[in-house]
Amino acid sequence: MRKQINSALQGLVRNHKAKRVLLWDRSAFIKVVRIRLHDIIRVKLHERATEVSKEHQNLFHFGHLYVDQVPLAQSHWQPGSAIQNDHSAVPFHVQDISSLIASHRQVRYTLLTGTFGIGKTSAVLQAARRQDAQIIHVAAHQIEISHGSGGTNHLMTHIAASLDLLDDFSPDTSEILRNVCGAALANALKQQAENPFVLVVDGLDEHSFYGTSQGLQWLSNQLAELRCPIILTTRREHFFTLFGNYGLALDNLSRKGGASRVIELWELGAWDVKQALQLLDLAKGCRPHLSVQIDALAHSLQDSNTYLASALLAHPLFMQMVLDLIVDGQLWETRNADDIIDMWIRQKILRDLRSPRLTIGSEMDVLAYVDTMMQIMQEAALRMAQHEDGTLDEKELAKILSSYPELDGCSTAQLMATSLLIPVGRRRNSGLRIKFFHRQILEFFVQKERS
Repeated sequence: MRKQINSALQGLVRNHKAKRVLLWDRSAFIKVVRIRLHDIIRVKLHERATEVSKEHQNLFHFGHLYVDQVPLAQSHWQPGSAIQNDHSAVPFHVQDISSLIASHRQVRYTLLTGTFGIGKTSAVLQAARRQDAQIIHVAAHQIEISHGSGGTNHLMTHIAASLDLLDDFSPDTSEILRNVCGAALANALKQQAENPFVLVVDGLDEHSFYGTSQGLQWLSNQLAELRCPIILTTRREHFFTLFGNYGLALDNLSRKGGASRVIELWELGAWDVKQALQLLDLAKGCRPHLSVQIDALAHSLQDSNTYLASALLAHPLFMQMVLDLIVDGQLWETRNADDIIDMWIRQKILRDLRSPRLTIGSEMDVLAYVDTMMQIMQEAALRMAQHEDGTLDEKELAKILSSYPELDGCSTAQLMATSLLIPVGRRRNSGLRIKFFHRQILEFFVQKERS
């Protein structure tokens, strides 16, 4: 039979109906397809990372600028033992986080945290664009809720689809290759020997299922068979609020698939004046005609008498917003400090609402939602002002929240996802203390009530 098939195939060549013919059995065919798909994956990773990076950069006039040396705290956790990393005792050192992400590491699992807008996604995308790295960057929100019902191959199939790995093929061919591509991606990430890939699931807090306790457990089961380094990113607020659930999920990951029982914990720290000035120098290089205004901003950063605390002004998100004001011709230095803070808070909330995160009050008018958030934060600030340490118990925040019927069903974790309220530290037993992202934000809301 094989000779007859080969003879018929050669006849196609002789009759000029084909230039070349090959006879493969099913396993040989799948092997060749997988090799080809591996090549496609490598090429597409960099293309996709570049596209997503551009989309991310377009949020600001200077969104394309990147400061590589930033504060980072690193610690290790052995599941089954207490996590020592409360990020109060662990020192921060200035490092190139994107290079750390891109480099091959012996530790299989890493959790990268940081406050909102501190640069987690920027660092991952910067690393993914490097030609010497094979980083699979997956925005968590691109994985649909229904994906939680499948195993590793099922998850990989939809990750492959989210990365547009087959968009160069015709629709019919893409449909045929879709399941094969998922299996090929899973196969590539299951390689035992010196796996060249790094899988990054970015923004767990932005996923309505994986950001929950059940979802974290499910994700750990889906990832357990993989042998490549895996980096999970989430906001520091989300990590501390669901600390126990992250502990269970990471413990589950470390026990399966023969993984090393050491997990790396990374936290991106707050920028200081040095990082902020580096960003401003880069901005001046792009827009020399704005040097006078940018120099004035740099002076404010270094002036202890400035009306905005340098630690607040140096925050990357705040800095980008102020630079946008300069580019748009709105001289920020002539504005009242409270006006700038009010604008920044509202812009931050709107930024959260633009993300695919499951947000509270999703059926409300956007501006009404922002106003409601401002009211809740003001009430929280007044209660915090009554405490010596300027913090609030989670139960007190829940009580404030319950007085807003339009936010019925909202949890304090969801509230913190779109506000400037953050946990003081990780949850201990059932207790969680909450504060404002920066002391000046607390003072802003207290003063607003008194004026």
